[in-house]
Amino acid sequence: MMLSVVLASTVASAAPRRKGKRHKSQKAPVEETTAAAEPADDASKIEIETEEAPAPDADEQPVEEEVTVRKKSKKRSRVGNEFYFRAGIAHVDARIKSGGLQLEPVGIVKLAAPMGPTNGEIVTDPTNIFAAIIGFAPAFAGGYLAVETIIGVPKKAKLRAKGDLANKSLAPTALDLVPTGIPPLGEELAEASAVPPMLTVVARSPKLGPVRVYAGAGLSVLFVTDAKVTNKVLTEVATPKIEVDPTVGFVAQAGIDVQIYSRFYARLDFKELWFQPTETRISNIHVKTTIPLLETVEVGSGKSTSTANPIIVQLGIGASF
Repeated sequence: MMLSVVLASTVASAAPRRKGKRHKSQKAPVEETTAAAEPADDASKIEIETEEAPAPDADEQPVEEEVTVRKKSKKRSRVGNEFYFRAGIAHVDARIKSGGLQLEPVGIVKLAAPMGPTNGEIVTDPTNIFAAIIGFAPAFAGGYLAVETIIGVPKKAKLRAKGDLANKSLAPTALDLVPTGIPPLGEELAEASAVPPMLTVVARSPKLGPVRVYAGAGLSVLFVTDAKVTNKVLTEVATPKIEVDPTVGFVAQAGIDVQIYSRFYARLDFKELWFQPTETRISNIHVKTTIPLLETVEVGSGKSTSTANPIIVQLGIGASF
């Protein structure tokens, strides 16, 4: 009996220990599994945040830069309206050709024996003036087309007689017998200012570095102003009146623009003009004679048909806006 009690108590005391050992042994793997699982979840979260978060920034940044670059490139390639001027010295060679002077006599001069149309020329020397080219290139043409005009400070030019017009008398005799004593006119004839407003359309090449070439064509109208007879033979008795009709002409143009700095340019411009023939009239002509009792006589008037084929070469600097 005593042995049975001892065995029972031994078994009873041993049972909890085994159970406790089993509990501890079962609990430990659970804790280890939990501990191992939790760090795995945290690590996966960290990896996801670390790997996925920068991805949008890395993808989006180049797109924004690309859009910005495209916008800038569009702004650079866009061409707006351009206003410009080039001012400087223009060398003008009028190149006038005249058909001589045809007298329309009155009074006693009708009895003289004039030589018919007096052969010779009316010429003028080249001159230099200050002029400015003003242009506009519209945006819709991309800068390849422009409209130009030229504004100059008029300068009086000397008109000179050449040939028989300068060297022979307009009416050497009257009735083929009586000398009139009217001397040759000489070289000096008159002076006048020419104003040829013009409008040209210009085709411009793409820029070749700082250089751009161009060519154009247009129309011009020649106005002669402040015309005045200066010949001593014709002005000794009275002041003749001289008139020159306006005339229309064609313009051809070519040149080169060179960029100096930023918006500043230098230009060499060449123009040639072809004007229609125009008529020059001289009226109220009175001259001295050696005819007895006729100290002075009224000659009448004269007219001449002439053409002008000017060349204008200009060197200037200016800016574009």
